[in-house]
Amino acid sequence: PSIGQVVQNLLIICFPIIRSTSWGSIVPVDKLELKKKFPEGTIMCCAGYLEEPPEERFSKYYKDNFKTIFCPSTSTYFRLIENVNVSRLNIKKLAEYGLKYDADGMMNTNWGDYGNPCSLALSMFGLVAGSQVSGNFENPIDDDFSKAANLLLYKNEKGFEYVAKAGLVHDKAPFWALVRYYSNIIHGSETRVTIFPKGKEIGEAAKEAKELYEELSVQRWEKDEFRLELLSSIY
Repeated sequence: PSIGQVVQNLLIICFPIIRSTSWGSIVPVDKLELKKKFPEGTIMCCAGYLEEPPEERFSKYYKDNFKTIFCPSTSTYFRLIENVNVSRLNIKKLAEYGLKYDADGMMNTNWGDYGNPCSLALSMFGLVAGSQVSGNFENPIDDDFSKAANLLLYKNEKGFEYVAKAGLVHDKAPFWALVRYYSNIIHGSETRVTIFPKGKEIGEAAKEAKELYEELSVQRWEKDEFRLELLSSIY
C-alpha cells in the first residue's frame, strides 16, 4: 500500500477511539466510499492556499456527516516573508466559503518546510487578517484594513506596502529554490517540484531588493522590529 493508504487505514482505526480531526487531503472529496468509513462527528480540516482556492474542495463536504474547519494560510510556506498579496485574498475567500457552506470554524495556518524560516513579525499581517474574519466571516480585508494595519500593527504609514513589495521581490527569487538546490546536491537527488528562477528573474530581484533595502535602511519605525526583519528578508 502507498503511504497515503497506510495513513488512511490508521485514521479509520483510531478515529472511533479518539474522535479527533483529519486533514481533508487525507480523505479526498471524491472518494465517497472512503468517506463513509470515518465515524460521524469526525472534524475535517479543509485547506486551500491559493488566491482563489477551488470551491469544489470545500463544497463537497457540505451536508456530509463531517464537521468542517476551513484552513486558509498566511502564505509563508517556503518563504522568508509572507505573501500578503495572496494571503488577504485567500483568507477572505475561505471565510466566504465557510459562511456559504456552514463551516464549524476557521483555522488560519502559519507554517513552512525547511524550518519555516519566515519570522513571526513577517507573518503578522496574515495572522491579523485571520483574526479579522474568524469572529465574523463577513468582516472585510480591504484597503481600509491595510491602512489600519499600518496604523496599529506596523506603526508606519507605508508598512503594508513595504511588506507587499518585499513579497513580490521574494517571488522572483524564492528561498525554497535555493534550499532545494543545495538539498539536491547534498543528497544526490532531484527534489519533487523543483523549479528554479531564471537568471533574468534573479537579476531583477537583486536590483529591486537593493533599492528597497537602501530605502528602508535609513528609516526608523516606532515598531522597528518589522523594518529590521524586512531588511533581513531581502538582504
